[in-house]
Amino acid sequence: MKKPIPPMDLSFYLMETHANPKHVGAVQIFQMPPNAGDDYLIKLVDELRQLPVLEPFNFKPVFSRTGMPQWHSDGNMEMEYHLRHSALPRPGTMKQLLAVAQRLHTGILDRERPGWICQVIEGLEGNRFAVYIKIHHAYIDGMSAVHRIFGALSPDPDSNEVDGFWSYQRSSDESPGKKKKKKSAARQLRGAGKAAVSQVRAIADLNKQLLNIGLELSKLRKHTGHIPFNAPRTRINDPVSSDLRSMGVTTMPLDTLKRIGKEAGCTLNDTLLTIIDAALYDFLTRLEEKPGQPLVALCPMALRDANDATANTQGTMLAIELGQPGSGLRERLKQVANSANNAKQDARKMSKAGLMDFFLFFAGVLEILQRTGLDRIVPHSGNVLVSNVPGPDTENMYLMGSRMEAIYPLTTIGAGINLMITLLSHGNSLDFGLVAAHGTLPDIDYLVERLDYQFESLAREFGVAEKTGRKTRARRKTVSKAKTKARARPKARKNA
Repeated sequence: MKKPIPPMDLSFYLMETHANPKHVGAVQIFQMPPNAGDDYLIKLVDELRQLPVLEPFNFKPVFSRTGMPQWHSDGNMEMEYHLRHSALPRPGTMKQLLAVAQRLHTGILDRERPGWICQVIEGLEGNRFAVYIKIHHAYIDGMSAVHRIFGALSPDPDSNEVDGFWSYQRSSDESPGKKKKKKSAARQLRGAGKAAVSQVRAIADLNKQLLNIGLELSKLRKHTGHIPFNAPRTRINDPVSSDLRSMGVTTMPLDTLKRIGKEAGCTLNDTLLTIIDAALYDFLTRLEEKPGQPLVALCPMALRDANDATANTQGTMLAIELGQPGSGLRERLKQVANSANNAKQDARKMSKAGLMDFFLFFAGVLEILQRTGLDRIVPHSGNVLVSNVPGPDTENMYLMGSRMEAIYPLTTIGAGINLMITLLSHGNSLDFGLVAAHGTLPDIDYLVERLDYQFESLAREFGVAEKTGRKTRARRKTVSKAKTKARARPKARKNA
C-alpha cells in the first residue's frame, strides 16, 4: 500500500538533522503485580511482539527522486527490532533509568523501517519496570499519542490482555481486514471542493497574519498577541551541535494546580507557564544570565477534533510572552494570563487550516535561520517550548496486571530553542518531562529543583496548601539526582 505523506507530517522529516532528530517519546513506569513470576516480563514482551501492526505504524517513508514522498507499507515487520527487552544494572534506580532513556533518545530513527521502537526495561527497584517509547513525529502528535498509549492500557488489574500503541484501534468498526465503504464520485467531489475552499481561506488567513506581524515589526500597528522574532537571547537559544540530550522529570498534584488557577482567576496553563517562567528566571540568574525583557514560551496548540484518533499531526504554535523580569509570583501570573489570552484571541481569528499553514511557515523560517546561521543575528522567536497534553481522568491503568505509576513525556527540541518541557496528566498526577541539548544545558537538575520550589511557593501564595489539606511537594527525579523510594500518589479529586 502506498499513500502520500501529508505536508505537516512531511515537514518533520524535512527539518530533521543528525544533531536534531524529530522523534517524540515517553518513559512509562509500571508496578508489577505481587504474583508476577520470574518469567513475567519475558511473557509480556512475547505477547507484545505477537500484536498486529496497524497503520501508520507499518509504514516507512520513501523519498523518490521523481515524485512526492510517500508512505509505503512494510510487509516484513521485524518485531525483534521494534520491540526490545533490556535490563538495568543493580540497584536499578531512577537515575540509572533516565541515563538509559537519555542514550536511547539520541539518534535518528532508521528511515528504511517504520519509524518507531518500544523497549521494555526490567530491573527498576521496588519490583517495577519501565517502557520506553520512541516514535518519529511524522507519525503522531501529542493528542494522538495519548489516545493510543493510554487506550492500550486496561482499567482492570486482573485483565491479562495486552495491547500496544501500534496495535490499538479506537472503535470496532475500524478493525483490520474490514473493507471500508467506497465514497461515491459525488461525495469525493464535494470533499475535494471543501478542501479547496478551506485552503483558499487558509492562505488568506496566513497572508493577513503575516501582514499584521510585518506592520508590528515596522511599528505601524499594535498587534494583539506576541509577535515572532522578539524574544531575548539566552544560552537556551545557543546552536545545537549534537543529538546528545540531558533529561529531568518531576510530578505535581493536578488538583493543587487547578485550585491555584481557580483562586487566581486564571487557567491551569497560565499557572503552569508562571511556574516554568519563575523557575527559568532562577535558572538563568544562577548562570549569571539575567534576561532584560520577558522570556517567550512557544506552546503547541492542538487542533484535533475530540473524536479524531488518527495518527498524524494536527496543531499550530502560540507565542506567549511571560512575566517581566523580577516580578513577584502573583504579578507574574497576571502578566502570563493576559499574554496567553491575547495569543488565543489571535488564534481564534484564523481557520484551522490557516493555523496549520502558519505553523508550517513559521517552522520553516526557523529552520532556514538555524541552518544558515542567521539565527545568531536575527532575534529569537522563543526561549522554551512548553506543551501540556491532557490525559485521562482515571488513576488506575494496567498493562497485563501491572499498574502504571507515571508516564514522563520526552520530545524533540525546536530550531533555535534547545529546551522542551512537556506535561502529561493522568488521574491526579501531572508528569513533567524536560529534554535539553546536552552541549548547552548539560545539567538541568537545578531547573527541576526550581520548578518544584516555585510550585510550592505559588501554592503558599494563594493559600492552596492549607486548603487542600495535603502536602504539595512535587516528586522530582533527574539524571544526576534521583529519589529512590516510591511515594504514594494522591487520589484523584473530582471537580478540582
